[in-house]
Amino acid sequence: MNSSSIDVSILLVNWNSLHYLKLCLASVYEHTRGISFEIIVVDNASYDGCGEMLRNDFPDVIFIQSDENLGFSKANNLAFRRSSGSALLFLNPDTLVLNPAIEMMYSTLQSAPNIGAVGCGVLNHDRSLQTHYVQASPTLLNQLLLSEFAKKMFPKSRLWGIRPLIEYSGKPREVEVVMGSCMMVKRAVFEQIGLFDERYFMFAEDVDLCYSIRKRGYAIYYVREGSVIHYGGKSSELKEESEFSTILQRESMALFFAKTKGRGYSWLYKNAIGLSALLRLLLIAAATPFRRSEFHRQRLAMASRKWSKLLRWSMGSTSLTAEQGRKLTAKADC
Repeated sequence: MNSSSIDVSILLVNWNSLHYLKLCLASVYEHTRGISFEIIVVDNASYDGCGEMLRNDFPDVIFIQSDENLGFSKANNLAFRRSSGSALLFLNPDTLVLNPAIEMMYSTLQSAPNIGAVGCGVLNHDRSLQTHYVQASPTLLNQLLLSEFAKKMFPKSRLWGIRPLIEYSGKPREVEVVMGSCMMVKRAVFEQIGLFDERYFMFAEDVDLCYSIRKRGYAIYYVREGSVIHYGGKSSELKEESEFSTILQRESMALFFAKTKGRGYSWLYKNAIGLSALLRLLLIAAATPFRRSEFHRQRLAMASRKWSKLLRWSMGSTSLTAEQGRKLTAKADC
């Protein structure tokens, strides 16, 4: 462990998020006063002016300009190697700290030797609770059945892992997974795990990290009192996923299953996604003649494109590696 007087190293990876980044950093400085901290920002080759903004407005921030889009895992590992805090806070730039959330997380993290990571009360832009921030560790079943409708119908099911949010009583609760948009990890634990697995370009690297933390006998806790808005956590109903996002989410989950449960399980996952995509396309085809409005027509068309992409992916005709992801995100925001 790197001995240091710094309590928390706050690590942010920027990619075309200049406006959000400035607001995020201002909120960190405003609400974090009871602990010592440093901030390290890596720009993933977006060259959006964040370096100049940091020099002018936040000169104490350590800035790293990458000449390529490293993805989430590799960029955070790069930031980690420049850090010295006893705890690490992985924080998305499109977040806003509303209260002493970072201090609350740090206090909980240090309260017991078996606690390896802590999350907080992450909110959507309308300040509603972001329920997908806390999750159950992925399985074939919960990945196939997961939907907002299913979570609303059976919110306490172990499939989703959100019961600690629903039954929160004011004390930190143990959970299985917290998202990397705001996750604090003990430095020693992160080093023991071997940092983020850089095979993940984006998606599932936080799930993988939480799995590794728990596998080594450490607990992950959730502290709702700490409030952070994550603006990227809730999209417009008519915002269509890019092919990059649609495919890479499943590609990353297939990698997670291959790594943690074996190639056979990963193969089952890909084929189950293919079968699910085929069934959904049949339902869409049956519903298309009965569309009631332009809005419904657009939603059906978007759904049809998405599931067509996933059907092709499951058959092996489409795949994305981390290197391909870097090339794609050099041209478009994902």
